[in-house]
Amino acid sequence: MNRARWPPLLLVAIIGVILVLTLMPGAHDRSTPPFECVICGDRGLADAILNVALFIPLGAALGLSGWSGFLPYVFAPLLSGTVEVTQLFVPGRDTSIGDVLFNTLGAAVGLWVVGRASVFVRPCPKLAGKLALAASLVVSVVWVATGYLLAPALPRGTYSAQWTPLVEGLEPYHGRVVGAWLGPLQIGPARRLESRDFRLFFLDGAALNVTALAGPLSESTAPILRLRDDRERQVVLLAAEREDLAFYYANRADVVRLDHPDLRLLGAFGGIAEGDSLWASVRRSRNAFCMALGDLVSCSIGYTLGIGWGLLLYMEWAPVWVRAALNVLWMTVLVVPMGFWLRANTASLTAVGALFTAALLVPRATGLLPTPVLEFVGLLLGLGAGYGLHRLACVLVPTRAV
Repeated sequence: MNRARWPPLLLVAIIGVILVLTLMPGAHDRSTPPFECVICGDRGLADAILNVALFIPLGAALGLSGWSGFLPYVFAPLLSGTVEVTQLFVPGRDTSIGDVLFNTLGAAVGLWVVGRASVFVRPCPKLAGKLALAASLVVSVVWVATGYLLAPALPRGTYSAQWTPLVEGLEPYHGRVVGAWLGPLQIGPARRLESRDFRLFFLDGAALNVTALAGPLSESTAPILRLRDDRERQVVLLAAEREDLAFYYANRADVVRLDHPDLRLLGAFGGIAEGDSLWASVRRSRNAFCMALGDLVSCSIGYTLGIGWGLLLYMEWAPVWVRAALNVLWMTVLVVPMGFWLRANTASLTAVGALFTAALLVPRATGLLPTPVLEFVGLLLGLGAGYGLHRLACVLVPTRAV
């Protein structure tokens, strides 16, 4: 393809992708944020990060197509504003000025990167090695942040319990809870708990036990037991979701308004009929959770480094193999920039060593599960893909090494 033709075609393709992703009907939130809101809702920071990331390719494509001066900074907010107005008529979509601001920021980042293509695309081997080492450090920081954000952050105050509660946006569970305990603490609708007592037993590994009569299989998340604090914030949720037993607890990701991946005992309700007596249990250990439903027990349930994508846009409805594939894809995407700058020098070798050392040590230090083999494969794929993109960029964006 003629080098002069591919940037405009890329720009058109990126605009098309943006329109498809932003104008598809979405799931209705519990509340609609005001238009003037900048970081809105329970997952406002996650939305802001995604809005920045969505428009980075647009800014890069504008720069590669020769747009300069103030024109890109007019076009990006104009496109974003048009999308926001159109979303007023799309079911399940919300409109806010914050989306326009973060989209414009993303486009500016893309323009900035393209404006320094000689540094990022064709650096000399010495600079490339330093960039690879910096990229390795960034990935390690993302991994540490993942473990930190997924650690429990139980709010202080007084907790109240709800058995099979009706929660807006969630399916009701049509079974009946008989009793619930956390260690020696009894948990019931008529009993309030001091957060310090609950924190002490939960963080120390006491088991949360629930006895109930089973309802029919649910189609989506159906709460069995829910604890909330005086400000109506969710502290713990034990729920049925189709055949799985799902568990949520308040963590640091909730505090900064990121998304919230769940923990699951897969297939737990598969052999249970409506009206059967059941006993469910969840217990926290340092790097994993033990979950049980009847005779089905697993003590290796937890998060791995690859769940980082779930802090931005968790898809609880997706099959387990899709979520596992997204874990691998997340690891792959994270290291593509590093692979782009790898060269045959000491700095690059140090970067690779530091990356794989971090993949081994960060989980133990932050309370995550050990990194699975497939996620290590994702790292190798990302390094290879990054190097392949470097060779392609050398052809499409010929610039002098600096």
